Parts: sequence; structure tokens; C-alpha cells
Amino acid sequence: MGTYMDRVKYRFSSKRFHKVIHSLSEDQKGFLEKYGLERFLGFQKFNVPMPFLEWVIGQVVVDLSEFKHRVKSFKFTRFMVQQILGIPSGDIPIHLHNAGSKPCDPRSQPNPIVMPGSKLSIRDAVTKLLGEHDEDSFIRLFMLVALSTIICPSTQNFVNLNYVPYLSDVSQINSYDWSSHAMGYIFAEVKKYQGFISSKDSGKIYVGSCLPLLAIAYFDFVDLSSNYANHHKISYELPRICNVSSEDFCFVANVDRNLSNPGRPSFGILERAVFLIFTKMVIQNSFQLVQSMIPLLKHLRGRLCNLAALHNLTKVLLPILVQCLILLPCHLRRTISW
Repeated sequence: MGTYMDRVKYRFSSKRFHKVIHSLSEDQKGFLEKYGLERFLGFQKFNVPMPFLEWVIGQVVVDLSEFKHRVKSFKFTRFMVQQILGIPSGDIPIHLHNAGSKPCDPRSQPNPIVMPGSKLSIRDAVTKLLGEHDEDSFIRLFMLVALSTIICPSTQNFVNLNYVPYLSDVSQINSYDWSSHAMGYIFAEVKKYQGFISSKDSGKIYVGSCLPLLAIAYFDFVDLSSNYANHHKISYELPRICNVSSEDFCFVANVDRNLSNPGRPSFGILERAVFLIFTKMVIQNSFQLVQSMIPLLKHLRGRLCNLAALHNLTKVLLPILVQCLILLPCHLRRTISW
């Protein structure tokens, strides 16, 4: 009987999605930019060492949405998932078992993806996607391919058509909570995996979901800032899933390996990062957001000053404007020129 490390299979395929991205035409790339999906254009293929990935999965406490290994722990959150996947997410929940109740008949669409009762393989979906130049139809197919290969891949080689009702109105795609949906599916599959390992079943198990997300979250959590900074440079650009490499995973797996356990591969010797990378990303994103707001702030300044002069409200509004200015970082105050 083989070890459990060689008995787990999963459908996640960065190679397939990478090939799709690099096969898109210029107009198709433009569609992605229009709908806030342009971050996927930088997606690169990668592999996660299976022993390392399975060790990480084994340390997940599903009921607490938490990674825990000895004294080290961190929570998996919706924000974390969004930073890793980079998919725009709103607040409307996704319930696939209720998808059929949504008012959407594929036959009513100008260019339906598939007729009711039919199946669509991932290969055929990719073929249709690359040949599609109608904006709405392309976005629907792109989402189906992304969901089926990297975001929420199932254990089947078919796209999950239960998502179609959530893609019928492409203008509303970003309103749905894809991040929470992906996280919930990951935990469901982790629970299935852990049950399989506990049962000591001698067969194989096929696991769905974006399992590499767990490994990305883990190596963003450990401290690589001092002793290992000169050996390998990891990019922490967002979204994380588009900025990781096979070399990153191999490096972290090697330096985190617990060599005191000569049998089954074990990891977890690295210290917890004092300043978590996700905190760094929040600060970085906040800085970029404020910078992007400078033109709007300048416009608002002009409108308020004109309004104050027109209605002789300068004495009332001036203190408010001063307080708003104080709240900005000093290097940004100068750019607005109050």
C-alpha cells in the first residue's frame, strides 16, 4: 500500500489556466479589464510539492477556519482569500443548491453557453472561450473556466453549470461574494480529505477546490525576512496567486522541513512572522487607494471652496477642510495644494 502522500489527486490546474490566459486575443483582454478581471492576465503556472501541501491541509481546523500548528496559528478570512485570488467580490452570497431558483433560462440568452440538460467539458469550454468575441458571452465563459480550473475546481472534468445563473447578467458578477464561496468550498474539501486520512482507506481520493490557496496563506504567514532573504526572493505582489512560482513553494518547503522526523515529511519549524504579510498588503493597498483619490480630492476642494465663497460659508467650511487635510499623510498633503 502506498503512502497517503501519493494517493490524493486534485483538479486544480494552473498550467491549463495559464495556457488560456496567454492564448487570449487583445479584444478579449480588453473585456477582462472592463469587468475588473485584468489581474488574471498576469497569471503564471506553478506547482506545489504535494507533501508540503498535504501537511498544510492537515493543520487546518475547519470548524474554526484556522491554521494551527503547535503555538502558531492564524485565521483564514474572506479578505485573505480575496487578496490571494484577486477576484472582485461583493456581498451577495452564492448558494449553488439554490441556483436553479434564480430567474435565468439559458435559452433566453442571445448566445447560451449550453442548453439545459447538457454537459460541457473544460476542454470544450476553453475552445468556446478562445473563439468567443461577444463581450457578455466571453465573460460568462471566462468565469466558468476560471472557476473550473483555479478558483473552485471540482473533482470532475466538466465545468459546473450551476454557476450559470450567477453569470447571466455580467454587470452583476462582481456583486457576488466569490471569496467566501471559494473559502467555504475549500473547507468542505479539506474536511473530506481529513476524514479520508483518518479512515486509513487504502484507495485514492479526489479533492476539489483551490487547495494551493492554503499553502500560499501559510508561507505568507511564516518569517522569511531575515535568515533567508538573501537566498530566495519572494514577490508579495497582489493577487498572490498570480505572483507565486514553483520555486517559491520548493524554497519554503525546504527551509521549513522538520528533519528530525525522518519518516513522513513534516514541516513547521519556521517562526511566525512578526509583521504578517497580509498586514503589509493592507497598508500597501491603502496607500495606493489614497493616491488614486488625489484627483477627486482636488476636484472636491475646488467645489467646496466655490460653494463656500458663493454662500459666504468660508468660516464654517474652512475648519472642516483643515481637519480633512490633517487626516492625510504629510507627503500627500502637498500634492493637493490647499
